[in-house]
Amino acid sequence: MSEKKEYKYYAFISYSRKNSPAANYLQKKLERSKIPSAKVDESLLPQDGKHIKPVFLDKRDLEVSEKDFSENIKQSIRESRYLLVLCSVESAQSQWVNREISYFIETHGNSLDAVIPIILSGSPGSGDEQECLPEVLRREEIKRRNLPCMIPEKGETEEQGWENGLIQAMSYMLRVNRESIKATIDAERIRMLRNYLKLL
Repeated sequence: MSEKKEYKYYAFISYSRKNSPAANYLQKKLERSKIPSAKVDESLLPQDGKHIKPVFLDKRDLEVSEKDFSENIKQSIRESRYLLVLCSVESAQSQWVNREISYFIETHGNSLDAVIPIILSGSPGSGDEQECLPEVLRREEIKRRNLPCMIPEKGETEEQGWENGLIQAMSYMLRVNRESIKATIDAERIRMLRNYLKLL
């Protein structure tokens, strides 16, 4: 990803409609969370240099046009730097999600480097009813990765689990360690809280 290429979208989210709440969370948080810009290679910086945006989410970003739905989706995939795949039992069974992944790979040099599976539920590589990887991603090079995971660990809330997955995905896209990203998000959260308190 060192080659500088202009993309309309920093990322495209592929997901099953049954996982819409998580997709909406991911899109909103990616676009609103500040990034440690000084630690990010210039070739990987988003357009505004401060947030990972724009992120394509079909319900929000599809334009009304004479093109059919699939053509709009294909164009948006071609114009996206990364593909974020929300992996769940539902998305593993979705032909549409599988088609989006296949088309992204085909239009991005037949490489999986810019495909980021994010585990939302289920078990990657299990090969049973709990399999969460769409068929096209059931490859050893994917299974060997330390995949971002939104499943809360024991004692964590769902919100904490989702934020952990968010940070891991940001770390992969920006090639910055997770601690730096979490510190930036926490600092921004504190700053916003202080500003809010000043208004009281």
